[in-house]
Amino acid sequence: RGNNERKVLISIGGAGQDKCWSTKTTACKDNQGTLASDLANLVTDYGFDGVDIDYEVSPANKAESDVGQEDLDFLKEFTKSLRTRLPAEKLLSHSPRDDAMESKAEYFKSLQKDAEYRNSITWIQPQFYNGMRNVVKDGIDIGQADNESAKTIFGNLVKLFGDANKVGFGFCLKDCTPVATSTEAISVIQKIKEATNICAIGGVFMWELANDSIEGTSWGNSVADEALKSSCAGPGTPAPTTL
Repeated sequence: RGNNERKVLISIGGAGQDKCWSTKTTACKDNQGTLASDLANLVTDYGFDGVDIDYEVSPANKAESDVGQEDLDFLKEFTKSLRTRLPAEKLLSHSPRDDAMESKAEYFKSLQKDAEYRNSITWIQPQFYNGMRNVVKDGIDIGQADNESAKTIFGNLVKLFGDANKVGFGFCLKDCTPVATSTEAISVIQKIKEATNICAIGGVFMWELANDSIEGTSWGNSVADEALKSSCAGPGTPAPTTL
């Protein structure tokens, strides 16, 4: 690692990796505790700073996902089980697709209904690029068909988690149409902060890290600076938390 300020997490899941991560169709409940224990041990043994759960539920596109209630229950209980097994200082994040974060989506509703589940997550970082909207192309105010805009989704997440510092924003640097330049990403962050009336957000999530220097300089540093920079003036303004 070499940098004590940099946090390194294990990521589990990915595109198409939903369900309950078991080859046995009846093993969802049995699998969650074992998987949580194995991951917690891996974090402790190798000194990682936590776990990112990249569970890409896609309720708006049934062709890509047939996630049902059993799978959502698995994710909920697995998350809570992992939180109890990880040391308190370790981080636990979720990186859902944007369409799973709409207020009508079952994934969002499951977080809404269960405070223990919600509080198990250190921060959440929705992917605003591979679901129903691309904020660089569509802007923050547009939702396709009857889908909510990025502004609405982000604002709902801040209300749900009660702290904008717990909500990140996902951009794409590769294999999207279009990808996000740092200038475009900074503009999106500024508009999100202004539209939702918050001082700062939890940070940025980028796909993928290998393209961080795609513009010749660090894409992430300049965009993260804008995300974490307080846009509120005056005494008593809380400083943003850097995760």
